[in-house]
Amino acid sequence: MNASRHAPRPRQNLTLRLSLAVRSRQIEAYPNLMSDAMCKLRQDRIEF
Repeated sequence: MNASRHAPRPRQNLTLRLSLAVRSRQIEAYPNLMSDAMCKLRQDRIEF
């Protein structure tokens, strides 16, 4: 039972990694948004 409860955590990490990958791709596509993306990433790191 404990294993099933701990299962969602790695999934959340994967979703975070996917979101970061998508953001990095967006930054490559739109370098003008790089500063805004970095600020958001820093805020997310502080929250977590």
